[in-house]
Amino acid sequence: MLLLLLGCATDIQDPSQTVGDIGTVVTVQWWSPLAVTGQVQLTAAAGTYTLPATRVASEGGYAYAAPLLGLTSDETAEAEIQLLDGDAVVATTPLSVHAGRLDMVLPNISLDESLSPPAGLLLTSFAEDPAAAVILNEAGKPVWAVLGTEGTNISETRLHPDGGQIIFGEYLAALDDAPDRIVRVGLSGSPYTIQPAPGLHHDLDVLPDGTVAYIAYDTREVDGELIQGDRIMELSEDGTLVEVWSAWDALSYTADTPSSGSGWTHANALNYAADEDAYYLSLHNYNAILMIDRATGETRWTLGGPGNDFDLPKSAIFRRQHQFQVLNDSILIFDNGSMSEGYTEIHELTLDTAAMTATPLWNYQPTESLYTLVLGDVQRLNDGDTLITYCGSGIVEQVSPQAEVRWRLYTPLSVVLGYSTHLSEPADFFRPTDQR
Repeated sequence: MLLLLLGCATDIQDPSQTVGDIGTVVTVQWWSPLAVTGQVQLTAAAGTYTLPATRVASEGGYAYAAPLLGLTSDETAEAEIQLLDGDAVVATTPLSVHAGRLDMVLPNISLDESLSPPAGLLLTSFAEDPAAAVILNEAGKPVWAVLGTEGTNISETRLHPDGGQIIFGEYLAALDDAPDRIVRVGLSGSPYTIQPAPGLHHDLDVLPDGTVAYIAYDTREVDGELIQGDRIMELSEDGTLVEVWSAWDALSYTADTPSSGSGWTHANALNYAADEDAYYLSLHNYNAILMIDRATGETRWTLGGPGNDFDLPKSAIFRRQHQFQVLNDSILIFDNGSMSEGYTEIHELTLDTAAMTATPLWNYQPTESLYTLVLGDVQRLNDGDTLITYCGSGIVEQVSPQAEVRWRLYTPLSVVLGYSTHLSEPADFFRPTDQR
């Protein structure tokens, strides 16, 4: 029966389009008697993308829907609805789509025109004034954005492991009792849910079941003085809140413990590793990254700082680090460095947790001194290049293994970017993908 219907005009019926709460996301819908794979090929100004469709049984056939991510405000683009049986395209229908507007004022982005942009989209944020979670296309134009609450910071945005939903945190810096919260929003803008997240700051990650783990302040009184430590909290989708780890249990506070920025430990980056059921946590004021057992809250090992467990040569020492990425047998670290030296660098260290050695593998310093005091992120891309976000400087660049800059993005002066994740194509936002 399927063969008789191949290529028939009736295979794709009643195509329509709706603009979501986020105006640049247009959802294309259609009906078909065929139970096959549906997708839409979108030819936008910045590139051609293929977006997957969902399929739901309907009376006498199936209803298909494909949200189109990759359009800018008011952009008109050509699209093609496609039905596939395996790898074979069995029916197509052309469609012109028109995006709505992003009704907000965002900082202008510029690119180094002498360099070629990478394919894909960048999930990041404008950290403050205005705080916004954003997705930028290859040309640096916003194709998705959600404004934060006035006066709050957004320093991390994450994709739900199942795709289709962006999760970010809003917080007021250095305040324990602020109305901090986790926001979960679908790519079309709906559903939009808010969960209180007491003490939230800097970073969060999303577990496979949708639970959000986040860094929270843990303030206690010591000899009549309030001292701000850190802890890891888990917030499930049903609102259950659980403490997993606290610096007060794992570390020893003394009056001469160095303190700067946000509190005593100043935790600033958190990544969850599902295969190890463990958290990796960066402690800025300790110049250290910890591996923490999720089930017990015990520290498995410490890299760097006064509690270092590794044989760490001088050339591998990092300071005031922020985000990092744990790879198969190495770790990439955004080393902020010091203001007196005036530059930031990237370390990649091979980690041997049997011999407890950390060996320098790759190092990168920008050709011009780029000192980043605030935040900072690094990600190894699928092609072997490295994406570096100098958050406080408002610059993102893609660097080859030979330290060649392939692409660079600039924000206006005074604009602070949040941590960033590059995804190779818009379809990655709709299905599970390895983000870091």
